[in-house]
Amino acid sequence: MKRLLLCILMIGLLPLALCAQNNGDRGGNVRLSREEFQKRHEAYLTKYAELTTEEAAKFFPIYNELEKRKQELNDQSFKAMRESWGKELDEAKYKELLESMSANAIAVESLERTYLDRFKEVISYKKIFKIKEAESRFRQDLVRGMRGPGGQNRGARVPDAPSNDRRR
Repeated sequence: MKRLLLCILMIGLLPLALCAQNNGDRGGNVRLSREEFQKRHEAYLTKYAELTTEEAAKFFPIYNELEKRKQELNDQSFKAMRESWGKELDEAKYKELLESMSANAIAVESLERTYLDRFKEVISYKKIFKIKEAESRFRQDLVRGMRGPGGQNRGARVPDAPSNDRRR
């Protein structure tokens, strides 16, 4: 259930990320296209996982295919939740919603397993693990970039590729 909620949270954060805040000195807002956001995300993962150009060229088409399929499943769950917000439903409808959301979460996990087999054909297990770690750090940096001084919400800022110094 925690993974389902995390997936739904990430779906909600994506639009914020697309309206990311620039790192520039003026701190002005910059609206990123989906393609620009994806390029920054790929650069972040590539650098963090230390993928070669050849590895990245083979890996990211597979990765993006997985992300698209996961997004479709998560969108179904989020849409069902959104349509139910603020409504008083009977127990049968709540059960149906939760079972559907759970089935989608299981399908996402199944996709992860299937694509792990495909990933290992193009990059090492170590680099796959580093990609997973980089995804988590990217999300953390994205959320961190949304907070201004004193925890104020200042809009999303898409993280730049990580520096070689990974200490936090």
